[in-house]
Amino acid sequence: MGWFFKKKSADEEEDKPVRPERTQEEKKDLLGPPVPELGSDTPEEPIGEASIADPATAEPEAAPEQLDMLPETKPLEPRSEGEYRVYVGTYAKYNNGDLKGEWVALDDFADAEEFDEYIKQLHSDEEDPEFMYQDQEGFPKGMVSETSIDESFWEWKDMEEGDRNMLGAYREGVDAEGTLKDAQDAYSGSAESDRAFAEEWVDSMGGLSEVGQQTLEKHFDWDSFASELAMDYSGVEYEGETYYFHG
Repeated sequence: MGWFFKKKSADEEEDKPVRPERTQEEKKDLLGPPVPELGSDTPEEPIGEASIADPATAEPEAAPEQLDMLPETKPLEPRSEGEYRVYVGTYAKYNNGDLKGEWVALDDFADAEEFDEYIKQLHSDEEDPEFMYQDQEGFPKGMVSETSIDESFWEWKDMEEGDRNMLGAYREGVDAEGTLKDAQDAYSGSAESDRAFAEEWVDSMGGLSEVGQQTLEKHFDWDSFASELAMDYSGVEYEGETYYFHG
């Protein structure tokens, strides 16, 4: 006996449920992302949760202008060569048996503030260093102590050479706290020796201008006179010359 199929009636066809047509978006979701063609330059994007960055853990990138603002760390340039030098240590190091410090020349510093900033960097291993000037070279007497550098040094350093040497000699041999005016008021000249000073002094008095040079050389004892005259002045040897101050 052969198989046969019974044709359904129109009523049976109407009772069959009809599936609705899918939209284009639903079809794309079922198919997934398109597969790039071979040779395409379009990079393949990762699929899944691993490709999504977590804003809570992502590190922000520094803006270019912020990178430019970052301070540069430069080594401290040695400034030990010069005419006026101090050896700068600290009391904290000294009290711990450490004489570590450095010679610093003050010649090129504009003022005390610039010098202080430099030596703070020199001893930056201490939070609030108390500086100790353990030795000094080239300064007139009274301008440097163990604890400080006299403020007058910065003015004296920038004086004309003649005034600087005169005040340096005055503070070295007459008054360690004297001012430029004090030195100028007491200044009586400078010479290479007492005899040279005596000759200049007599000449300035007008006494020798009327006496012949031969008579002077025959009868006047310059060395004896110079020694006696020098007793009335303070003679201070400074920078290869002797400065004379009265009073």
